[in-house]
Amino acid sequence: MTFSSPRALLTPLLATPLAFLLTGCGGAPIQQSASPTATTPSTTTQQPAPTETARVSEAQSSEQPETTGGSRHRHRSRHHGKGGNAEAPADPQLANVTGNFDFYLLSLSWSPGFCATPAGNNSPEQCAPGRKFAFVLHGLWPQYEQKGWPEDCGTEPVDPALVQKMLADMPAEKLVAHEWQKHGTCSGLTQKDYFEEADEAYHSIKIPAQYASLSRELSVDPAEVRSQFAMANPKVGEQEFVVECSGNGRYLSEVHACLTKDLAGRACNREEQAHQCRSNAVVMRPVR
Repeated sequence: MTFSSPRALLTPLLATPLAFLLTGCGGAPIQQSASPTATTPSTTTQQPAPTETARVSEAQSSEQPETTGGSRHRHRSRHHGKGGNAEAPADPQLANVTGNFDFYLLSLSWSPGFCATPAGNNSPEQCAPGRKFAFVLHGLWPQYEQKGWPEDCGTEPVDPALVQKMLADMPAEKLVAHEWQKHGTCSGLTQKDYFEEADEAYHSIKIPAQYASLSRELSVDPAEVRSQFAMANPKVGEQEFVVECSGNGRYLSEVHACLTKDLAGRACNREEQAHQCRSNAVVMRPVR
């Protein structure tokens, strides 16, 4: 009668739980020998399955920064909630239902122009001397393709912590809270995702260098402003941008960019194009 060595008897007992542990951590199970009494290690090299770190690295590499209008950013797909199929048009029967919209309108406010208005006088956070804001984020607004937009789709109060995080883009607490209540609640996104989306959209649009810090008052054709934005953001062209003016067409107030739900540039719809400033020249007040 032949007895196996203690080492041979322990080998199959240790192999099974070790294989189980490796499988749970992302590794491949150890291939057991066909004979439970074999003591010679296998010479076949087993390729391990990807570890968790490798899988994360692979996922990150698949999310390469995209370029929208010359500014590099990484877009993360976000679920837009009930009625919010990113591939489908808005349902006209679902007015003011969160997630039910066709595209985004990104509103960039020329801060010196806003600060010259009565509303600006009541916003020291944005307009106090030395604040020196140029184009700031007014908001990211869900829109309908045919006409209008949803608004006030929910009553959830804004998270104060998120307000503080957005002040670099939207330099007034009341503005951040207002934008969530009126527009963000209609996005179908959580507050965190909506403000991440707004921040991402804002930084995806490249501001022409000559408008980044305007030290003197400038009189300019609004069509020229539109062309400069299109050249700085060439993926779509002038159809993506609308320049708005105030004071009977005397002052530049905002530049709007039309974006898909995935934040890619797109041509603005007919309703938004109708808001294009028709003046021959507008005043851009200087940054102060």
